[in-house]
Amino acid sequence: MRCLLDKVTARYILEGMLKLVEEREVTSDELFALYFYRKTSFSEIRLFIVQQTHNLLKQLEHFSRYAVLIRNFLAATQVLHPARYFKRWSRRLQEYGFTKNEETNTKASYIDKLCQYY
Repeated sequence: MRCLLDKVTARYILEGMLKLVEEREVTSDELFALYFYRKTSFSEIRLFIVQQTHNLLKQLEHFSRYAVLIRNFLAATQVLHPARYFKRWSRRLQEYGFTKNEETNTKASYIDKLCQYY
């Protein structure tokens, strides 16, 4: 199975990992994202991110506090590149309730929709 992570979920995963390392309190959204991320490492779910998220993470990688976390996250994900049917694929996702602005979706329901067959 394949699962596309939006930028918010990727941020929650990375912030949650950083807070765990620094022994700070993790929010419920971060905890849910971390649980999902951890569960995928023991299953056949392949994680994908879009090119924009990858570019943003590469820019943040020079900060020493994020470097190891970002490298590990990027090693566990693959970049999804738009192809010939990308616009059709985007329309089909919208038919399932996704919006063009993924910020408007709640994080938990976004993951649930993407992995509803898990």
